[in-house]
Amino acid sequence: MDYKSAWEDFINRDILSNILPSEIRNSWRRLKERGFDPFSRRDYMVPITELSAKKEDNKELISAFLSSIRRQKGLILQSEMKFILFDKDGVVLSVVGDVDIGIPIHCGAYWKEDTVGTTSVSLTLIDGVPHTVIGYQHYHVDFLNTWDASCPVYDENGKLVAVVSAFSKVDGFDVYKLGWLYSLAKSVENGIQFVLASKRLTVSEKYQRAIIEGISDGLILFDDKGNVLTMNSKAGEILKVSPQEAVGKFVADIVDFIPVVLDVFETKKGYVDKEFIVKSKRGLLHFIKTAVPVKDENDNLIAVVDIFREISRVQDLVTHFIGARAIFTFDDIVGDNKFVKEIRRFIKIAAHSDVPVLLSGPRGVGKEIIAQAIHNASHRSDGPFVTVNCGAMPRGLIEQDLFGAAADYNREGRPGKLELANGGTLFLDNIVALPLDLQERLFYTLQKKQILRVGSIDSIPIDIRVIASTDVDLKKEMEKGSFNVDLFYYLSVLSICIPPLRKRKEDIPLIVDRLFERIETATGRKYRLSPEVKELFLRYNWPGNIRELETVIERAVLLAEGEEITLKEMPSYIISEGYDSTDNGSDTVIPLREMEIALIKKALEATDGNIYRASKLLGIQRSTLYSKMKKYKIVQYTT
Repeated sequence: MDYKSAWEDFINRDILSNILPSEIRNSWRRLKERGFDPFSRRDYMVPITELSAKKEDNKELISAFLSSIRRQKGLILQSEMKFILFDKDGVVLSVVGDVDIGIPIHCGAYWKEDTVGTTSVSLTLIDGVPHTVIGYQHYHVDFLNTWDASCPVYDENGKLVAVVSAFSKVDGFDVYKLGWLYSLAKSVENGIQFVLASKRLTVSEKYQRAIIEGISDGLILFDDKGNVLTMNSKAGEILKVSPQEAVGKFVADIVDFIPVVLDVFETKKGYVDKEFIVKSKRGLLHFIKTAVPVKDENDNLIAVVDIFREISRVQDLVTHFIGARAIFTFDDIVGDNKFVKEIRRFIKIAAHSDVPVLLSGPRGVGKEIIAQAIHNASHRSDGPFVTVNCGAMPRGLIEQDLFGAAADYNREGRPGKLELANGGTLFLDNIVALPLDLQERLFYTLQKKQILRVGSIDSIPIDIRVIASTDVDLKKEMEKGSFNVDLFYYLSVLSICIPPLRKRKEDIPLIVDRLFERIETATGRKYRLSPEVKELFLRYNWPGNIRELETVIERAVLLAEGEEITLKEMPSYIISEGYDSTDNGSDTVIPLREMEIALIKKALEATDGNIYRASKLLGIQRSTLYSKMKKYKIVQYTT
């Protein structure tokens, strides 16, 4: 039996011959079950817009197909075959060949099994392997006088992306022609894989470039000879060179100084976050650098990655993380006293200039609050606010803390507070405690606006505003020779004297209210002073000034059982000294009975009700204390 007889038996009598290949038998059976008509057919076309989209999505595939056809043009013209490119859905994307095979083939037509019957195209789309279908192996009558062969095209991930087919009249079948088809399909596959790989490489390069450009530091990649392979925009900005023009050039030819990275090419050793100060035509360039040598499996240097940032950015990060920021503002200067009004006027004057400011007054009056308010009202408010307590460290440490230290063979260099305050304000607290020789050095540093680190010979420019504070009379210290004359006159361009709290007791209620506001913000609880405590606060002289007042309020809030702060929460020394004070600015007289009751209760509270220790604390006999407790009806008192 031949294929024609087999086809007729199946179409007419539903008899399926075993002479047919299994894939043909399976296809015919599927078509029969689905009611496919072998005598009637029409092309199923995708809409024009969808075809345009498919061609755009597969433009690399079509290009690879046509390119492969051009390379074999001579053979194809002699072959009397028509070559077709189908996408993974079986849609015709491209047709090459003028030979008439008796079947119209149009771009945009669907060639799946349900639309054209059994063909090599439909079989390859089903199982993804090459197929050849000849004459009566087809199911539809339109194809009985043709033969066709199809080969799948895969991408590099093994995914079917297309089918390449050849069609010809059945009498022109030649097994050798299949070799051309397989060669063509392989050429298309290689072409598309190359294009896809190139696209991925391009995308990868774009990703890499985006990462390089996204780095906030300067980055340069050198080859093993020190030639620039790539440079990001930040590096070009820092070095004042064009990244595009720098590519391919030797590192020393793109800058106006001796590149420190050259040492890495000689030693093959890198470094991490190392500080460098180099001299260029633009002056001193100050960097923090990291150099990473890249080596092959034989330990040969093949590249160097150079990452660097300007010291100003490092200083900004350091001051940010150490909290070198001013939090107090003009609104935190509380009071209606004439002294406070004058202080506010001076703050406004100071805020509109960069002149040094000297704040004088006893400890605890809030000199740093005023310094921060000046900073925050000035054009330097976005810069750091760095505090140096001149009396808090030994001489050797204060020098390095203030001026920094140069790098040597045993240690890394580090900036001092003067450098960290660059672009902002340096607050020198307790300036009188600074050793006399450092006072002179500080004066020349501030005057020249250049700092010389300890152990260094290279000056570093700085731009800072200085505010100093003192709790002693600096003029007298200068006259005694214990304070540098030049530094005194430099600092005292604008002097602000802050009076002690006892000189402005009328402001105490306002200060207390502000403290309660902060406490309410932090804890959500409201507090108030009892009338007796208000009177006590006005009588007491507050030798510790505002700092002492803050401490007393904080202690009272911790001890208070309700919202009202009473005498019970007051330290005994304040009650004692407050009631004994003659310089109280008030004509109110506290009855002796009230004072004694309060003092006895505070003594018992402080000693956990121990009568003997309470009597010692009050300076009276134990019998006297018992007598007074009986008189004032004070029961055994415990906290």
